[in-house]
Amino acid sequence: MTGCAFKGGNAGRGGSILGNGRHAGIRVLGSKKVKLNFMKITCFVTYVCIALIAILAVIAFVFCLYRALLPLEIDPNEAWNAWHSHSINHLYPASEELITNNYPPLYFYLMHGLSLLGFEVIYAGRIISILAAVTLTLLVFRGVLILGMPKLAACVAAIWFAGTLAVAFTGYVGMNDPHLLGLAVMCGGFIWFMAREQRGRATEPAIFLMVLAGFIKHSIVAIPATAILWLAFANWRRAARAAVFGITACALCLLICRAVYGSDFIVQLMLPREMTIKNAYLRLPPVQALLPGVMIVTAWLLADRKNRLAGRIASLLLLTFANGFIQIFGEGVDVNAYFEFLFALALGLGVAFGEAPSIAASIGLSAGGLRLVSIVLLLAGLSVSFPAEPYQLILSGSFRADVAENVDAVKSEVKRIRAIRGKVSCSIMLVCYWAGKPFVWDDFALTQRVATGQWSKRELDRRRREGKIRFEKIDDRTNW
Repeated sequence: MTGCAFKGGNAGRGGSILGNGRHAGIRVLGSKKVKLNFMKITCFVTYVCIALIAILAVIAFVFCLYRALLPLEIDPNEAWNAWHSHSINHLYPASEELITNNYPPLYFYLMHGLSLLGFEVIYAGRIISILAAVTLTLLVFRGVLILGMPKLAACVAAIWFAGTLAVAFTGYVGMNDPHLLGLAVMCGGFIWFMAREQRGRATEPAIFLMVLAGFIKHSIVAIPATAILWLAFANWRRAARAAVFGITACALCLLICRAVYGSDFIVQLMLPREMTIKNAYLRLPPVQALLPGVMIVTAWLLADRKNRLAGRIASLLLLTFANGFIQIFGEGVDVNAYFEFLFALALGLGVAFGEAPSIAASIGLSAGGLRLVSIVLLLAGLSVSFPAEPYQLILSGSFRADVAENVDAVKSEVKRIRAIRGKVSCSIMLVCYWAGKPFVWDDFALTQRVATGQWSKRELDRRRREGKIRFEKIDDRTNW
């Protein structure tokens, strides 16, 4: 990609700019001038659209940071993660207990360490989530460069990724949850793997980093699988060694966890879920934001399908989408199942933008015109998906007043719940957590035990009575 440095045409066979005559020369000069002006305008509008995408991304990130600093529940998982972070000595409960932990341990140790340093776990987790999102953006930029694309293509991919993550997946940016951190470590390992493979160095250190990422969030499996597949494309023996190393490292880590936590670790990690087709429909990825990127990358893959790089990106996209699509059938799984696919799509978009001439040649457009069309599509998708809250926060005094009232409601509800003696389960879990109440009832996990036939409804009701738990309805204003 040459940015705005578009080259002009040939000056003429005879070396004279006038060609066969004065009027012919004027026509040639006029045609060249019009073409040059068109390219300048195209380039200018392209950069304006890139700047607008960047502005939307910054606004969305600032909003996520603002929301992260408020004492309002963004998601029930926030309190769930915080409780387990304080329960390192009892991290994986027995299967007959009324609480569950089906996540691997590393995130909880990180949060526990921060709590020992005096940080409030909820806010620390939220800030880590935002930092992980920024790190992922930088990793997209670096990954596109490693794939051989120019800086402008890397910038476009990174900016689009940041904007789409904060706009279409806004509930997860700035939420106390391990997924974005685990994804950042996994993608860091993948980018390191790409760099080491490119230089002909051993990829096992990068594979080990990806294994560790799996012990932050265990559902991120498509990216390491793609790494092994990419190695196999070039050298199946290296791929086999890397696969054996990765499987062995993963098995050793699992054995260590089994030795530390006992058999409850495996039982908890394999939490049974109801699998239904309706979940895949109800939790489709944000199509409006992702569809332009999918269209652009697909067009490049079709136009440049014989390219070895196209084959690699296609395999990454297929594996990451398939992993998310399979997961989404499970009850309780949200659109974050497609995070790997979003990262893969951003890498593919960077390559497609860098390889615009190959697509343009196949459909009879100029590379600059095709880039402009692509950027306009990306901007439109992001604009349509942009949530209303950031605009309301900036423009609406009544919205800001509502937020202040909601914060007051949290303080009031926390004070009320703190005064209740005994076990309490709150409809807004964060209120119970901030009121100093222990985690005593995992409604989702227990409901899934009934749905999957492990417990009967009668058994669940009996456990509820024996637990002597008081269930409190919390003011909905405490939930963002």
